[in-house]
Parts: sequence; C-alpha cells; structure tokens
Amino acid sequence: MIVGAGWIGLEVAAAASGAGRSVTVLEYAQLPLHRVLGERLGRYFLHLHLGNGVDLRTGASVGGIETSASGLAVRVGDEVLDADTVVLAVGVSPNTELAAEAGLAVDNGVVVDEHLRTSDPRILAAGDVAAAHNSGLGRRLRVEHWDNAIRQGRLAASTILGAGAEYDWHPYFFTDQYELGMEYVGHGHPADEVVIRGSLLSGEFLAFWLDDGRVTAAMNVNIWDVNDDLRRLVGRQIPVDQLTNPSIALSDL
Repeated sequence: MIVGAGWIGLEVAAAASGAGRSVTVLEYAQLPLHRVLGERLGRYFLHLHLGNGVDLRTGASVGGIETSASGLAVRVGDEVLDADTVVLAVGVSPNTELAAEAGLAVDNGVVVDEHLRTSDPRILAAGDVAAAHNSGLGRRLRVEHWDNAIRQGRLAASTILGAGAEYDWHPYFFTDQYELGMEYVGHGHPADEVVIRGSLLSGEFLAFWLDDGRVTAAMNVNIWDVNDDLRRLVGRQIPVDQLTNPSIALSDL
C-alpha cells in the first residue's frame, strides 16, 4: 500500500504492479499530480494506473497506520485496510532549523538569491533546501529534483569563483511508469490552459501549459529527443494552432 500519489508514489506503484504485486494507492487530493499537471493530465495518470490494475483511491484521508495480526492496517475514514507493506510518499519539508538558528532568512526553505547566496552573502545554499530566486521566471522556487541539485551545485561553485552565473534555467524532471516515459520542463500552474499535440489515446503526445497565451511548461510523452526544443519554447507567446499542429516542426516555432 502506498500513501501519496505524487511522482515517487506512482513510480513505486508502477514498479510493484509490474512485479505482480497487488497495489493500493491512497491520495488525499481528488486527482494524482494535480498540483503539478492540473486536471486534464492528472486524470490521464489516474486512468493509466487504474488501467494497469492499481487500486488508486483519491480523496482518501489516512487517519493512521497500525500493526495488525496480518501485518499492518491503514485507517481511511471508517475503513481499515490491511497491508503487508506501507510506503509513505507524501513529500518532504525542508530542514531549515540550523539555518534559522544561524540567523539566515527561511521561507519554505533557505532563502537565496539568483546566485544562491543566503541573507548572509558568505553562506550559500543549493539543492532541495534552497528557496532560490529564479531570474528567468522572476520568482522564488524550491525544486526537489536531482537535475536541479546538480545544476545548483555547479552554480554555487561559479558564485564562489565570482563568475557571475545565475539561476535562470527552467525546472526539469522525468518519470517512467509502465510503458510511459516522459520529460517535463518549465513551471506550470494547475489553472493553466493545457493543449495537446498528438493524441492522449495513442500514448504519444506533447502537452503545453499556457497562461494568457504564454507557454509556462511543456511535456513530451513517449516522444524523444525534443526536450531541448520544448525548453526553448517555454516563456514564449505561441499561437495554439501552431503548438498543436504536428505538420509544423518544433524547431520552426
């Protein structure tokens, strides 16, 4: 049993189901991944897992986990569900206690500028704990992904050396679940308009998130070697009929 239908929870569910295990996923929200992908693509991932035999329950509030005669028991409302194993995949909270005690500014992470300097310019923070100002997006982000940690590690070194580089790249992540592989770049919002190039039913498509016509994020699903093109489109105003037209090469947009 898995508590949480974010990326980690769904990847564990796909791996366990693929290994022949009976899998139940409990998600508090009404759709998996809604906070990242919004309703349309959240529903797509819901049906992906339901179609692969996972008992994915949304709107489920877990009241506790207990031991039982058969192993473990998970309380969900008035129901008690038995489980051999329970995986908690409910996210993390940044550990900022040391930074706060040192007098550094903290707000959902250690606050840093576009060069990863904290409120004390002699101290830098990078990776999952860094709530960093993204100069490309014009706002502060805290990204929990190894790609970002690697890039910010290099940026921290650049800052120490006085090279003047900035945190200006778009967030990136990927996932593999069942026969689905995808890459996502940008920073969309659940309320953004979502448009599709290709067909959701085919399992091979591109998705674009738009805010007032501006591309905020893009995702390639089972279509490869296009992520650099998608990264180039993020932040630009592009007509929907061009984004969704497969006869127009991405490199021509």
